[in-house]
Amino acid sequence: MVKSVLQLSIAAATSIFLTGCMQMQVGDAAYLSAQSDATKQKFLDDFNEINLEREKSGLKLLDYCKELRRLSTTMAKNDEECKN
Repeated sequence: MVKSVLQLSIAAATSIFLTGCMQMQVGDAAYLSAQSDATKQKFLDDFNEINLEREKSGLKLLDYCKELRRLSTTMAKNDEECKN
C-alpha cells in the first residue's frame, strides 16, 4: 500500500514537473523564433539600406551571404540563398 502510494506520488510529481518544463520549452522556442525573425528583419533592412548607399556612391555591393554569416551562421545555414 505504502509502495503504491509512493509510486503514485512520484508519477504525479513527475507528470507535473515535465508538463511545466514542456510548456516552458515551447514558450522559449516561440520567443527565440520571434526574436530571430526580428533580428533577421533588422539585418535585411540595414543590409538593403547600406547596399543602396554603396550603389549610389559607386562602391562594390556587400555580399548577402557573407554578411549574414557574420551575423549568424545558423541563419545563413537556414537561408535558401546561402546554401550554395
